[in-house]
Amino acid sequence: MARHHRLALLAPLAAAACVLAPAFAAPQAAAAPAGTCALVKGEPGPDKKPTYDLKLSGFDKGARLTISGGTSSQNVRVASNGKYVDENVTYGTYTVKERNRNTPPVTCSKVPEEPAGQADPQAKTADVTSVTAQYLGKQGDIGCIIFPDGVVPGFAGTISTSGPGTVKYRWTRSDGLVSGAATLTFTAAGTQNVPKMSWDGVALKKAPDKFSGWAQITIVGEDAKSNRADVSLTCVD
Repeated sequence: MARHHRLALLAPLAAAACVLAPAFAAPQAAAAPAGTCALVKGEPGPDKKPTYDLKLSGFDKGARLTISGGTSSQNVRVASNGKYVDENVTYGTYTVKERNRNTPPVTCSKVPEEPAGQADPQAKTADVTSVTAQYLGKQGDIGCIIFPDGVVPGFAGTISTSGPGTVKYRWTRSDGLVSGAATLTFTAAGTQNVPKMSWDGVALKKAPDKFSGWAQITIVGEDAKSNRADVSLTCVD
């Protein structure tokens, strides 16, 4: 092949290399946040004031998050469905940062703040007289589970009050999980059941795999706490 023909073929290739080089040299963008969050309007409070809930979704199962905003900062873990809900939070700007990923914090969207309605003088926070928690299931030796979800420990509880009103509570666990706040409304003195809270699946696949932990109910805004409901499991063939 003539020399000028070879040069004619090489020239386009050299030009293409010059065009592509910057693309390969460009730095990698930071990983995008895995989930989203929003401050949304909740149900009107018993005093007719507007309330707001913080709702997170789309995060990885069990992701560890730091939520900042309102009047405090707290570390939480999302549920196995990637969601987390905190009821009746202070209106404000919130951000969410994943503690186990190098991602930028997410600024939560929010609805416009509504003016407070006329307060109901009869509405109040109920006085808690007792709060209990219990583990639901068998303790000690259990058969080894080979399924992906493993064993799913469950917990429940009760809250008693001396009169009508509302009670806000959270679940806390030995693995560091702090649930969103939930509310029970009492029309009179009495006892109500706290809905079941389930742990993420625990892998107990071969003897003598073990698992131990506890869960506890804490009353928001008060020092009242339940007992620690303990669970201790050992996998046996």
